[in-house]
Amino acid sequence: MFNFRRIICVLLAFPIGLFSLSAGAEVYKYIDKEGNVVFTDKYTPNAEKLNLPPPAKGEKKQRKVDKKSKKTAASKDVPKKEKPKFTGYKQFDLVSPSNDSVIRDNSGNLTLKIAIKPKLQTKLNHRLFVYLDGVRVKGAWTGDVVTLPNIDRGSHTVRVEVVDRSLSLRLMRTKTVIFHMKRASRFFFNR
Repeated sequence: MFNFRRIICVLLAFPIGLFSLSAGAEVYKYIDKEGNVVFTDKYTPNAEKLNLPPPAKGEKKQRKVDKKSKKTAASKDVPKKEKPKFTGYKQFDLVSPSNDSVIRDNSGNLTLKIAIKPKLQTKLNHRLFVYLDGVRVKGAWTGDVVTLPNIDRGSHTVRVEVVDRSLSLRLMRTKTVIFHMKRASRFFFNR
């Protein structure tokens, strides 16, 4: 039972001790032998006790320092040169294949050539999406040449779109082009 009382006394005294420590935080000012003004929290015989108002709640006087650049928050407020905003694409066309063209490729490869000016803004998360026969081809491209493998024989449609992937927003699209894929037939291979 003696230990139980001791634990309770310690537990009750701990918050009271913390309160008295925070209430006893005093600041003293004195002038040392060399004529320097010194501020301290320890009393010295020639020290003058300063009555400072308590800090306002939620207000911090310390300046935050960016660890990477070693600059204070105040120095970040200096206006920087802003990058020019993207105003759009001036040209976006499907150059090849041309409309109603015939592609002769036995492996069925279709190469799309896209004219885009200014160049595709990949830093703004812009990508090219290709639609073959009205269905989006799996993948997203960043170059101005796209090769689609193993296209079946016959007539097809193709179009390309510029999409902002971060917003899932279609920015531009080309006209739909009809092309005809010609591949050698297996049935008449030995002729």
